[in-house]
Amino acid sequence: MIRSWSRVAHPCIALAVLAALAAPRAASAGDDGARVSLVWRTPEGSDCPSRDDVIEQVQRLVGPAPTREQAPVRASAEVHRDADGRFRVELVTWMGASQGVRVIEERSCRAMAEATVVILAWMIDPEAMAAREGAGAAAPGPPPPPRAPGAAAASASPVPAPAPSRRRSDSDPGDRITLTARLAAAGDLGTLPGASLGVGARVALGHRRVRLGLHGALWPGRSTTIAPGPEGTPIGGSFALAVVGVEGCGEPAALPVALCGGLELDHLTGTGLGVRFPSSASATWLSFSAGLEARISILGPLGAAAHAALLIPTRRERFVIDDVGLVHRPSAVAGRVGLGLELSF
Repeated sequence: MIRSWSRVAHPCIALAVLAALAAPRAASAGDDGARVSLVWRTPEGSDCPSRDDVIEQVQRLVGPAPTREQAPVRASAEVHRDADGRFRVELVTWMGASQGVRVIEERSCRAMAEATVVILAWMIDPEAMAAREGAGAAAPGPPPPPRAPGAAAASASPVPAPAPSRRRSDSDPGDRITLTARLAAAGDLGTLPGASLGVGARVALGHRRVRLGLHGALWPGRSTTIAPGPEGTPIGGSFALAVVGVEGCGEPAALPVALCGGLELDHLTGTGLGVRFPSSASATWLSFSAGLEARISILGPLGAAAHAALLIPTRRERFVIDDVGLVHRPSAVAGRVGLGLELSF
Protein backbone atom coordinates (compact mmCIF):
# COMPACT_ATOMS: atom_id res chain seq x y z
CA MET A 1 0.00 0.00 0.00
CA ILE A 2 2.83 2.40 0.77
CA ARG A 3 4.47 1.83 -2.59
CA SER A 4 1.19 2.40 -4.41
CA TRP A 5 0.57 5.74 -2.60
CA SER A 6 4.09 6.98 -3.41
CA ARG A 7 3.64 6.45 -7.12
CA VAL A 8 0.50 8.59 -7.11
CA ALA A 9 1.80 11.29 -4.76
CA HIS A 10 4.99 12.08 -6.61
CA PRO A 11 3.27 13.33 -9.84
CA CYS A 12 0.80 15.43 -7.80
CA ILE A 13 3.56 17.17 -5.86
CA ALA A 14 5.43 17.91 -9.08
CA LEU A 15 2.35 19.48 -10.62
CA ALA A 16 1.80 21.65 -7.53
CA VAL A 17 5.39 22.94 -7.62
CA LEU A 18 5.12 23.80 -11.31
CA ALA A 19 1.87 25.68 -10.69
CA ALA A 20 3.46 27.67 -7.84
CA LEU A 21 6.42 28.67 -10.03
CA ALA A 22 4.17 29.69 -12.90
CA ALA A 23 1.91 31.92 -10.77
CA PRO A 24 4.39 34.78 -9.99
CA ARG A 25 5.49 34.90 -13.62
CA ALA A 26 1.96 35.58 -14.76
CA ALA A 27 1.59 38.35 -12.13
CA SER A 28 4.79 40.08 -13.17
CA ALA A 29 3.76 39.98 -16.79
CA GLY A 30 0.58 41.77 -15.86
CA ASP A 31 2.57 44.38 -13.85
CA ASP A 32 4.74 45.18 -16.84
CA GLY A 33 1.66 46.43 -18.71
CA ALA A 34 1.77 49.86 -17.02
CA ARG A 35 4.89 51.40 -18.49
CA VAL A 36 4.11 55.05 -17.69
CA SER A 37 2.91 56.83 -14.54
CA LEU A 38 0.84 59.95 -15.20
CA VAL A 39 -0.53 62.79 -13.08
CA TRP A 40 -3.38 64.29 -15.14
CA ARG A 41 -5.14 67.47 -13.96
CA THR A 42 -7.94 68.96 -16.06
CA PRO A 43 -10.25 72.01 -15.74
CA GLU A 44 -13.51 71.55 -13.93
CA GLY A 45 -16.52 71.05 -16.19
CA SER A 46 -14.47 70.20 -19.30
CA ASP A 47 -14.93 67.16 -21.54
CA CYS A 48 -11.25 66.21 -21.21
CA PRO A 49 -10.42 62.51 -21.25
CA SER A 50 -9.57 60.95 -17.90
CA ARG A 51 -6.14 59.75 -16.84
CA ASP A 52 -7.18 56.12 -17.37
CA ASP A 53 -8.32 56.96 -20.93
CA VAL A 54 -4.93 58.51 -21.74
CA ILE A 55 -3.02 55.56 -20.25
CA GLU A 56 -5.21 53.11 -22.19
CA GLN A 57 -4.52 54.86 -25.50
CA VAL A 58 -0.76 54.90 -24.79
CA GLN A 59 -0.82 51.16 -24.04
CA ARG A 60 -2.81 50.55 -27.22
CA LEU A 61 -0.08 52.23 -29.29
CA VAL A 62 3.04 50.65 -27.72
CA GLY A 63 1.62 47.31 -26.57
CA PRO A 64 2.21 45.62 -23.20
CA ALA A 65 5.67 44.15 -23.91
CA PRO A 66 8.67 46.53 -24.33
CA THR A 67 10.99 45.93 -27.26
CA ARG A 68 13.99 47.12 -25.24
CA GLU A 69 14.91 47.76 -21.60
CA GLN A 70 14.70 51.39 -20.46
CA ALA A 71 13.93 53.55 -17.45
CA PRO A 72 10.22 54.00 -16.63
CA VAL A 73 8.52 57.16 -17.86
CA ARG A 74 6.87 59.50 -15.34
CA ALA A 75 4.76 62.44 -16.49
CA SER A 76 2.75 65.30 -15.01
CA ALA A 77 0.22 67.21 -17.13
CA GLU A 78 -1.51 70.47 -16.08
CA VAL A 79 -4.37 71.33 -18.45
CA HIS A 80 -5.52 74.96 -18.63
CA ARG A 81 -8.33 76.64 -20.54
CA ASP A 82 -8.00 80.32 -21.52
CA ALA A 83 -10.66 82.95 -22.05
CA ASP A 84 -10.96 82.06 -25.77
CA GLY A 85 -11.79 78.42 -25.00
CA ARG A 86 -8.41 77.04 -26.16
CA PHE A 87 -6.80 74.28 -24.13
CA ARG A 88 -3.16 74.32 -23.11
CA VAL A 89 -1.23 71.56 -21.37
CA GLU A 90 2.16 71.88 -19.68
CA LEU A 91 3.62 68.36 -19.89
CA VAL A 92 6.64 67.61 -17.67
CA THR A 93 8.28 64.21 -18.21
CA TRP A 94 11.03 62.30 -16.42
CA MET A 95 12.99 59.31 -17.73
CA GLY A 96 15.76 58.37 -15.37
CA ALA A 97 17.78 61.55 -14.71
CA SER A 98 16.45 63.33 -17.79
CA GLN A 99 13.60 65.83 -17.56
CA GLY A 100 11.65 67.51 -20.36
CA VAL A 101 8.97 70.18 -20.60
CA ARG A 102 6.53 70.52 -23.51
CA VAL A 103 3.63 72.91 -24.05
CA ILE A 104 0.73 71.85 -26.31
CA GLU A 105 -2.15 74.10 -27.41
CA GLU A 106 -5.29 72.88 -29.17
CA ARG A 107 -8.85 74.04 -29.77
CA SER A 108 -10.30 70.94 -28.06
CA CYS A 109 -9.15 69.05 -25.00
CA ARG A 110 -9.53 65.73 -26.81
CA ALA A 111 -7.14 66.80 -29.58
CA MET A 112 -4.67 67.99 -26.95
CA ALA A 113 -4.95 64.62 -25.18
CA GLU A 114 -4.22 62.81 -28.47
CA ALA A 115 -1.02 64.83 -28.88
CA THR A 116 -0.05 63.96 -25.29
CA VAL A 117 -0.65 60.27 -26.01
CA VAL A 118 1.67 60.36 -29.04
CA ILE A 119 4.46 62.11 -27.07
CA LEU A 120 4.31 59.56 -24.23
CA ALA A 121 4.18 56.62 -26.64
CA TRP A 122 7.31 57.80 -28.47
CA MET A 123 9.13 58.19 -25.13
CA ILE A 124 8.14 54.72 -23.92
CA ASP A 125 8.97 52.76 -27.07
CA PRO A 126 10.30 54.72 -30.07
CA GLU A 127 11.08 51.48 -31.92
CA ALA A 128 7.48 50.30 -31.72
CA MET A 129 6.20 53.71 -32.83
CA ALA A 130 8.66 53.85 -35.73
CA ALA A 131 7.64 50.34 -36.78
CA ARG A 132 3.98 51.34 -36.59
CA GLU A 133 4.55 54.38 -38.83
CA GLY A 134 6.68 52.36 -41.26
CA ALA A 135 4.08 49.60 -41.51
CA GLY A 136 1.36 52.14 -42.15
CA ALA A 137 3.35 53.79 -44.94
CA ALA A 138 4.61 50.56 -46.60
CA ALA A 139 1.41 48.53 -46.54
CA PRO A 140 -1.61 50.55 -47.55
CA GLY A 141 -4.89 49.09 -46.39
CA PRO A 142 -7.62 47.74 -48.65
CA PRO A 143 -9.98 50.21 -50.28
CA PRO A 144 -12.89 51.24 -48.08
CA PRO A 145 -16.24 49.55 -48.65
CA PRO A 146 -18.86 51.50 -50.56
CA ARG A 147 -20.74 53.94 -48.39
CA ALA A 148 -24.46 53.69 -48.01
CA PRO A 149 -26.47 56.61 -49.40
CA GLY A 150 -26.84 59.41 -46.89
CA ALA A 151 -24.16 58.02 -44.57
CA ALA A 152 -21.60 60.48 -43.27
CA ALA A 153 -17.90 59.84 -43.89
CA ALA A 154 -15.85 59.13 -40.77
CA SER A 155 -12.58 61.06 -40.45
CA ALA A 156 -9.46 58.98 -39.81
CA SER A 157 -7.20 59.84 -36.88
CA PRO A 158 -3.66 58.50 -36.27
CA VAL A 159 -4.51 58.05 -32.58
CA PRO A 160 -7.89 56.76 -31.38
CA ALA A 161 -9.79 59.53 -29.64
CA PRO A 162 -10.04 58.92 -25.90
CA ALA A 163 -13.55 58.66 -24.53
CA PRO A 164 -14.72 61.77 -22.70
CA SER A 165 -14.56 61.68 -18.94
CA ARG A 166 -16.97 63.25 -16.49
CA ARG A 167 -14.37 63.34 -13.72
CA ARG A 168 -13.98 66.86 -12.31
CA SER A 169 -10.79 68.31 -10.92
CA ASP A 170 -10.70 70.25 -7.68
CA SER A 171 -10.39 73.66 -9.37
CA ASP A 172 -9.89 75.28 -12.74
CA PRO A 173 -6.28 76.58 -12.96
CA GLY A 174 -7.38 79.25 -15.44
CA ASP A 175 -9.78 80.75 -12.87
CA ARG A 176 -7.44 81.01 -9.91
CA ILE A 177 -5.54 84.15 -8.92
CA THR A 178 -1.75 83.85 -9.20
CA LEU A 179 0.93 85.73 -7.26
CA THR A 180 4.16 86.63 -9.07
CA ALA A 181 7.38 87.92 -7.47
CA ARG A 182 10.20 89.26 -9.64
CA LEU A 183 13.77 90.48 -9.13
CA ALA A 184 15.37 92.24 -12.09
CA ALA A 185 18.18 94.43 -13.35
CA ALA A 186 16.78 97.87 -14.22
CA GLY A 187 17.98 100.52 -16.66
CA ASP A 188 17.13 104.23 -16.87
CA LEU A 189 17.72 106.75 -19.63
CA GLY A 190 16.57 110.33 -19.17
CA THR A 191 15.86 110.67 -15.45
CA LEU A 192 19.51 110.46 -14.36
CA PRO A 193 22.50 111.97 -16.20
CA GLY A 194 23.20 109.43 -18.96
CA ALA A 195 22.29 105.74 -19.05
CA SER A 196 22.24 104.15 -15.58
CA LEU A 197 21.94 100.61 -14.23
CA GLY A 198 20.12 99.70 -11.02
CA VAL A 199 18.07 96.94 -9.40
CA GLY A 200 14.29 96.52 -9.22
CA ALA A 201 11.59 94.28 -7.74
CA ARG A 202 7.96 93.66 -8.65
CA VAL A 203 4.99 91.84 -7.03
CA ALA A 204 1.80 91.26 -9.03
CA LEU A 205 -1.54 89.50 -8.81
CA GLY A 206 -2.89 87.94 -12.02
CA HIS A 207 -6.20 86.50 -13.18
CA ARG A 208 -6.36 84.96 -16.66
CA ARG A 209 -4.79 87.60 -18.98
CA VAL A 210 -4.81 90.58 -16.59
CA ARG A 211 -2.20 91.50 -13.93
CA LEU A 212 -1.97 94.33 -11.38
CA GLY A 213 1.27 94.88 -9.50
CA LEU A 214 3.52 97.09 -7.41
CA HIS A 215 7.12 97.77 -8.36
CA GLY A 216 10.13 99.59 -7.01
CA ALA A 217 13.67 100.29 -8.20
CA LEU A 218 16.86 101.94 -6.98
CA TRP A 219 19.72 103.56 -8.86
CA PRO A 220 22.35 104.28 -6.16
CA GLY A 221 24.51 106.82 -7.96
CA ARG A 222 25.30 108.55 -11.23
CA SER A 223 27.79 111.45 -11.53
CA THR A 224 28.17 114.22 -14.09
CA THR A 225 30.55 117.18 -14.47
CA ILE A 226 29.90 120.57 -16.03
CA ALA A 227 33.11 122.58 -15.53
CA PRO A 228 36.69 122.32 -14.18
CA GLY A 229 37.32 123.67 -10.69
CA PRO A 230 39.97 126.21 -9.69
CA GLU A 231 42.34 123.44 -8.63
CA GLY A 232 41.57 121.17 -11.58
CA THR A 233 38.87 119.23 -9.73
CA PRO A 234 35.77 118.70 -11.90
CA ILE A 235 32.63 120.47 -10.73
CA GLY A 236 29.33 118.67 -11.06
CA GLY A 237 26.96 116.48 -9.11
CA SER A 238 26.19 112.93 -8.00
CA PHE A 239 22.58 111.75 -8.30
CA ALA A 240 20.56 108.83 -6.91
CA LEU A 241 17.06 107.78 -7.94
CA ALA A 242 14.42 105.74 -6.09
CA VAL A 243 11.02 104.92 -7.59
CA VAL A 244 7.84 103.13 -6.53
CA GLY A 245 4.75 102.63 -8.65
CA VAL A 246 1.66 100.68 -9.57
CA GLU A 247 1.09 99.15 -13.00
CA GLY A 248 -1.57 97.10 -14.76
CA CYS A 249 -0.93 94.78 -17.71
CA GLY A 250 -3.23 92.99 -20.14
CA GLU A 251 -2.37 90.26 -22.65
CA PRO A 252 -4.32 90.54 -25.94
CA ALA A 253 -4.98 87.13 -27.51
CA ALA A 254 -3.43 88.21 -30.83
CA LEU A 255 -0.12 89.48 -29.33
CA PRO A 256 2.76 87.58 -27.66
CA VAL A 257 3.36 90.49 -25.23
CA ALA A 258 1.31 92.35 -22.63
CA LEU A 259 0.36 96.03 -22.83
CA CYS A 260 1.06 97.91 -19.58
CA GLY A 261 0.30 101.31 -18.09
CA GLY A 262 0.57 102.91 -14.67
CA LEU A 263 1.70 105.64 -12.31
CA GLU A 264 5.09 106.06 -10.67
CA LEU A 265 6.49 108.23 -7.87
CA ASP A 266 10.09 109.30 -8.56
CA HIS A 267 12.48 110.69 -5.94
CA LEU A 268 15.75 112.18 -7.24
CA THR A 269 18.56 113.32 -4.92
CA GLY A 270 21.60 115.35 -6.05
CA THR A 271 24.82 116.32 -4.23
CA GLY A 272 27.36 118.85 -5.49
CA LEU A 273 30.87 117.74 -6.38
CA GLY A 274 34.11 119.69 -6.71
CA VAL A 275 32.95 122.74 -4.69
CA ARG A 276 34.20 123.97 -1.32
CA PHE A 277 30.87 123.62 0.47
CA PRO A 278 28.85 120.91 -1.33
CA SER A 279 25.15 120.78 -0.61
CA SER A 280 22.35 118.35 -1.42
CA ALA A 281 18.88 118.80 -2.85
CA SER A 282 16.03 116.46 -3.75
CA ALA A 283 12.81 116.50 -5.75
CA THR A 284 9.77 114.19 -5.95
CA TRP A 285 7.23 114.01 -8.76
CA LEU A 286 4.61 111.78 -10.35
CA SER A 287 5.18 110.13 -13.74
CA PHE A 288 2.86 108.35 -16.19
CA SER A 289 4.17 105.16 -17.79
CA ALA A 290 3.23 103.02 -20.80
CA GLY A 291 5.10 99.95 -22.00
CA LEU A 292 5.33 96.32 -23.02
CA GLU A 293 6.10 93.15 -21.08
CA ALA A 294 7.09 89.67 -22.25
CA ARG A 295 7.22 86.57 -20.04
CA ILE A 296 8.38 83.00 -20.65
CA SER A 297 8.25 79.86 -18.49
CA ILE A 298 11.58 78.17 -17.73
CA LEU A 299 10.79 75.30 -15.37
CA GLY A 300 7.75 74.85 -13.18
CA PRO A 301 7.04 78.10 -11.29
CA LEU A 302 10.32 79.71 -12.44
CA GLY A 303 10.17 82.09 -15.39
CA ALA A 304 11.88 85.07 -17.00
CA ALA A 305 10.44 88.48 -17.86
CA ALA A 306 11.47 91.54 -19.87
CA HIS A 307 9.86 94.96 -19.46
CA ALA A 308 10.25 98.24 -21.38
CA ALA A 309 8.37 101.50 -20.79
CA LEU A 310 8.31 105.21 -21.55
CA LEU A 311 7.68 107.70 -18.73
CA ILE A 312 6.40 111.28 -18.84
CA PRO A 313 7.18 113.21 -15.63
CA THR A 314 4.76 115.82 -14.31
CA ARG A 315 7.73 117.95 -13.13
CA ARG A 316 11.27 118.53 -14.37
CA GLU A 317 13.24 119.88 -11.44
CA ARG A 318 16.48 121.83 -12.04
CA PHE A 319 19.61 121.01 -10.02
CA VAL A 320 22.05 123.93 -10.01
CA ILE A 321 25.24 125.00 -8.22
CA ASP A 322 25.40 128.65 -7.24
CA ASP A 323 27.82 130.73 -9.29
CA VAL A 324 28.42 127.72 -11.58
CA GLY A 325 25.17 126.86 -13.37
CA LEU A 326 22.79 124.03 -14.21
CA VAL A 327 24.10 120.59 -13.32
CA HIS A 328 21.17 118.37 -14.38
CA ARG A 329 17.51 118.39 -15.35
CA PRO A 330 15.46 115.22 -16.12
CA SER A 331 14.30 114.76 -19.70
CA ALA A 332 10.72 115.38 -20.83
CA VAL A 333 10.44 111.67 -21.71
CA ALA A 334 12.43 108.94 -19.95
CA GLY A 335 12.94 105.28 -20.85
CA ARG A 336 13.05 102.29 -18.50
CA VAL A 337 13.93 98.65 -19.13
CA GLY A 338 14.06 95.61 -16.89
CA LEU A 339 15.19 91.99 -17.25
CA GLY A 340 14.94 89.40 -14.51
CA LEU A 341 13.63 86.16 -13.04
CA GLU A 342 10.25 85.58 -11.41
CA LEU A 343 8.40 82.98 -9.37
CA SER A 344 4.68 82.27 -9.71
CA PHE A 345 2.53 80.91 -6.89
